[in-house]
Amino acid sequence: MEDPHLIQEELDRRLAAARNVGPTKRREDALQRELERAQGSIERLLTAYQEELLSLDDLRRRMPELRKREKAIRDELSAIDLPIALHTCVWRTHSPTSSYGCAKQPKRWTFQCVNASFDSS
Repeated sequence: MEDPHLIQEELDRRLAAARNVGPTKRREDALQRELERAQGSIERLLTAYQEELLSLDDLRRRMPELRKREKAIRDELSAIDLPIALHTCVWRTHSPTSSYGCAKQPKRWTFQCVNASFDSS
């Protein structure tokens, strides 16, 4: 408890380990594979159109569904990390001031979790 940086490092290490095991990691891996397949389908459609194997009407008809699927997968992937991104833990020092108004050395450290702002753009 005397070195808050060591505690923070241990918390970070455990959080990273938790992300790399269990059902969340398996779901994230499955979503990554699904995203790659969706992107591959989009590329194949574009290639087929460029090689004049697919009409513009067919491309316009099929592309929105693929883009929608790609966006849904990306949204789900970002939702996996969202709770971690919205919750930040910080160490704070409490520095009492003397009667003369100057700060004394920090007497104690506290660990505090605060909600962080998140910009999804």
